[in-house]
Amino acid sequence: MALLDAKNTFGFVAGNLAIDKCIEMAHTYGMGMVSVRNSNHYGMGL
Repeated sequence: MALLDAKNTFGFVAGNLAIDKCIEMAHTYGMGMVSVRNSNHYGMGL
């Protein structure tokens, strides 16, 4: 499991970073889980 501090950035930016990290972890460990904190509104999503 990983924790991503978005440092008050846009939610969609933090979401993309979290997805990339989750995919990387899944390739390495077979699964990935990322929690995001300190981000703004995610908007319409990806």
